[in-house]
Formats: sequence, C-alpha cells, structure tokens
Amino acid sequence: MIDAELATEYIASCENLLDAEDQVNQLIHEAGDASVLKDWKHFDPDEIPAMLDVVQLDRLKNGKAIAAALRNWGYKRFAAQKKYGEVILHAEHEQFLKLPKPDRVDRGALSSWQAYFSAATNM
Repeated sequence: MIDAELATEYIASCENLLDAEDQVNQLIHEAGDASVLKDWKHFDPDEIPAMLDVVQLDRLKNGKAIAAALRNWGYKRFAAQKKYGEVILHAEHEQFLKLPKPDRVDRGALSSWQAYFSAATNM
C-alpha cells in the first residue's frame, strides 16, 4: 500500500514537472519561430545539454531563458521519475496500473489518480 505522504510527494513532483513544462512551452511560443524546439519534450534527455547550446547560439528571442527553463524541466523530470520509482515499490497491482507515469502525465490524469488513491485509502 502506498503511503499517503509518498503519494502526495509524487503528485507534487508531477505538478512541478507540468509547471516546468508549461513554462518551457510559453517561452518557446513567445520566441516566435522556434521550430527547432517544437518536439523538445520528445528529445532524449541526454541530448538536452547539446540542445541548450543550440538554443543559446541560435540567438532565439529569450534563448537563455528557454535554455534555463529546459534545464529546470530536466531536473523536475528527474525528480518525478525518482519519486515514481519510490511509489511503484509500494504500490499494489491496482494502484500500479492506475498510476500515471511522469513522462505521460497530464493534470487530468493526476487528479483522477489522486481521487482514486484517496477513495482507496478511505475504504
């Protein structure tokens, strides 16, 4: 059974990840033609440092802000993945199947899982 505190920490880490993702998307949108970055979320995390150099060298509007936001997103992604690993160690089969994965999470999935987890712990 997943500990309520651990579940709350996982939800918080995923919300932080989504906030960081929103920040990157907003900065890319404000930069105008940032087609090199349109699929930024699907890059291999090992490619992110090289991509940061490209962003800064291309002199995109707010290139340094985009690079900083991408770096922050990478840190948040790692934290969410780490917390996901902790949660699945304690999850029961039904919880594991319903648990949203950090790379595929959205706010709707998070709130659904949180509601499911709350109901399951209150039984």
